[in-house]
Amino acid sequence: MQRIKEAGYYANYYLLNSYDYGVPQNRLRVYIVGFLDESHALKFMLPNPLKHKTQLNKILKEIEISSIDETLGDNRSVDLFGEIINPRKMSLSQNNGLNDYFLFNDLRNGHSAIHSWDIIKTTQRQKEICYLLLKNRRKPTYGILDGNPLSLKHFQNLDNLIDLSDLLELEKLGIFKSHE
Repeated sequence: MQRIKEAGYYANYYLLNSYDYGVPQNRLRVYIVGFLDESHALKFMLPNPLKHKTQLNKILKEIEISSIDETLGDNRSVDLFGEIINPRKMSLSQNNGLNDYFLFNDLRNGHSAIHSWDIIKTTQRQKEICYLLLKNRRKPTYGILDGNPLSLKHFQNLDNLIDLSDLLELEKLGIFKSHE
């Protein structure tokens, strides 16, 4: 805050939970809001938290995956767990629609984690490379950011069989982004 002040800004910080503002998950974050004009800073007010929170089941309850039952030869709609959807019970939640989906816990590849590379068609090797990024991107060795980009050399230090084409394929799939 001192450096922001030294840069000529009038700023304040706020600890906010994104759930209070319409995001269907608890995410406590620090937000810093600053203005060059002190009068603007004095007038600034955070919006009030929403009265009606977004619940994850409102978003996920209609997710269906078309699945062919090979024994019967017909199409079935199944939920993310592979269970046939009962049209009368569309919620995936076991707690009346509250945000309790164990499936989306952020356990850094825990048994219940689903990653973008699990949702689209990827090879086992691509999944291994993605997991290397997941495991290492927050290490201070690779930078000061929360989610550091890793270079080809970084990847090769972790697994010397990785080459540029591996990373470019993951970029084509939209899983990796290249940074200059």
